Amino acid sequence: MQIRAAKNGYPKQAGNRPPKTRNYKKKIKLTCILTQNLKRSLKNKQDPFSVQNLYYNQQEDFYVCPAGQKLSFIGHATRVSANGYTAQVSCYQARRCEGCPMRSGCHKAKGDRLIEVNHRLNKLKDKARERLLSEEGMYHRSKRPIEVEAVFGQMKSNNRFTRFTMKGLDKVAVEFGLMAIAHNLRKWAKKWKDKAFIGKPGGKNSLFAINQAINMLKSTKHRLAA
Repeated sequence: MQIRAAKNGYPKQAGNRPPKTRNYKKKIKLTCILTQNLKRSLKNKQDPFSVQNLYYNQQEDFYVCPAGQKLSFIGHATRVSANGYTAQVSCYQARRCEGCPMRSGCHKAKGDRLIEVNHRLNKLKDKARERLLSEEGMYHRSKRPIEVEAVFGQMKSNNRFTRFTMKGLDKVAVEFGLMAIAHNLRKWAKKWKDKAFIGKPGGKNSLFAINQAINMLKSTKHRLAA
C-alpha cells in the first residue's frame, strides 16, 4: 500500500473523496493522509448552540437544542460550492422558537431555527480523524512538515506559484513537473554553492546554466501545446 502525505488545510467533502488518478482507476491502493484541524476551535467548544454540539438522535434522525426544542428532519437540499462541487445536506427545523429565553444566543433568524448538516462530510471527517490519531497516522503526520510544508511554502510564497494556468490533468501535471524541476535545481545550486563547488573546473558554468534554467522556468508565459 502506498501512503502519501497530502496538504489539505480546508477539509471539504470534495477534498476527502478518494483521488481520481490513473493509479486509482487501476485499483492500486492509494491512501492519502488528509490533514485537517483535529481540534475544534475554542469558540465552538464553548458554544452550546453550535450544530456540532447539539444532541443528535441518529436512530430517529432529529436534533435537540439546549432549550430542549426538537429540530425535526424536513428534507434534503443541494448546495453548490464556489468551485462547482455539489453536495447534499439534510435540513432540520425547530417549531416553537418564539418566546424562548435562549433565542438571542441560539440564532438571529426571524422564524424558527433551521440547520443544515452534511452527514456524509461528517463521516469522512470522523474517518480521517480516526486515521490521523492512530499510530500510523501520527507517524505520517510527523513527516508532513518536512515533505509537504517546506516545498509548498517555497512554491507558493517565494516563487509566487499560486494558480495553475493549464487546463486538463495532463497539462497540469506537466506544469507542476516544471515547477518541481525548478525547485530541485534551485536546491542543487545552493548546495553546490555552499560546498564551494564553484571553484572547481566547470563549476561556474554549471551553476550559471542551472540559474538560467530556473529563471527561464519562472519567467516563461508560454502555454503548452494542445
